[in-house]
Amino acid sequence: MKVIIKGLAIAGILALGACDSKKENAIENAAENQADMMENQAETMEDQADVTNNAAAANAMENQADVLEEKAEQTREQGEKAADKAEETAPR
Repeated sequence: MKVIIKGLAIAGILALGACDSKKENAIENAAENQADMMENQAETMEDQADVTNNAAAANAMENQADVLEEKAEQTREQGEKAADKAEETAPR
């Protein structure tokens, strides 16, 4: 009788253990899937940050180029004015 009771008890524990194991596996799988999804989101955010940084750098360089072009135009205008003034004041 004791052997049968022990056998039934062990079988019951194993059956419960198997049920818990399936639930635990399902919970672990769900948690791992969520962690993987969050990791993918983090990688996407990093990629977007890189694109944004590159765009900002390109924009800053474009702004710098615009400033240099404006300075070049001002220098040309000053040169033209100086040439005009030199022509006007040159003896004839």
